Amino acid sequence: MRLFLFILLSIFLVACQKQTSGFAFFPADESELSPLEKKLFTPTRFKRLREPISFPSSLAIYYLYQPESPHYGEVYAISLSKFSLGWVEVDLYNQRLDGTRGALFGKLEDLDPGRYLLRIAYENKVIDKIEFSIQENRESDEPDFSTDILANANDADDILQYSQ
Repeated sequence: MRLFLFILLSIFLVACQKQTSGFAFFPADESELSPLEKKLFTPTRFKRLREPISFPSSLAIYYLYQPESPHYGEVYAISLSKFSLGWVEVDLYNQRLDGTRGALFGKLEDLDPGRYLLRIAYENKVIDKIEFSIQENRESDEPDFSTDILANANDADDILQYSQ
């Protein structure tokens, strides 16, 4: 009976195990950091996001990728592509998987608004990819609720002036 419960518990734990590979992100507002602080800044808490993923263009995006079966000391290729009548490669670089993190770590910044595809390849085969979009900042288009428009409406509006 104990053996049966042990086997059942083992199967349950394996079935409920969290995903061991995938992408995680940390969007960071670095606008108020000095150049030295930007260089030394390393986020420690990443969050797995589900597609569709969208980030504002004003933020720097840190990503973390944990391979399902990591090959420590080996080189992985990281490709960033932007969609413009098809996928156009914007950035391509190699990164070695070190044993301290057990994951690939990178930073994406100064991206123009649009759709992007981040791919991870090992031995010339794409092992994972994720699509995300960068949205244009709309801070200047937002209405300013701090000023009262109607306070000076009689001075600026001819319709109100002549209708009284």
